[in-house]
Amino acid sequence: MPLPTPITDFAPLIENRYVFEVSKHISMESLVATAAYESAAKIPGNISEQTIHLLENMLEGVLTEELRERRAWTYCIDVERQNFRHFYEFSIYCRALVPEAIDDVEKIIENHIALMGERKDLFEQTKQEALANSFMIDLTAKNLCDDAFDDLTNHQRIISLTELQNEIKTVTMDDLRRLLQWLQPERRWTYIRRP
Repeated sequence: MPLPTPITDFAPLIENRYVFEVSKHISMESLVATAAYESAAKIPGNISEQTIHLLENMLEGVLTEELRERRAWTYCIDVERQNFRHFYEFSIYCRALVPEAIDDVEKIIENHIALMGERKDLFEQTKQEALANSFMIDLTAKNLCDDAFDDLTNHQRIISLTELQNEIKTVTMDDLRRLLQWLQPERRWTYIRRP
């Protein structure tokens, strides 16, 4: 089976934001009062997976520091990427957020995304951590099989650690800035859940 041809552009979103108010649809005596924020974007398949991985680590670190540690608005915020062979999905999830934060969390996340292109210090630190982690991989047999299967599915061959490390080393701030254009608010679908 031939490797997929990467999708390099996407049609504009028809809808890019949806707000759901639970109390308008469910009436309960003791409604659990939590809010949620979720946002996802499609990333072209020709962008380096390691660039996406570095941004994922950078953004999750700063958002965890800001939203969990500094403001205590949530216990967990996840930043994830999913490889769909032709393109990637990049997602930010905060499924349990204090309701008082819902009006501000979106602005804060947008600001941090916008700042990533200027955070060379954080980029270099994250890049060095990714390289160090690649030397400390301690895989179980299941992990090894899963990783091999992913490599075969996505690349039709096994990717060596040396190749992975070389790809990480070649990622630049310009690569990161090109990636950030795909995370603009108009290119992401955002879901807000209010109590």
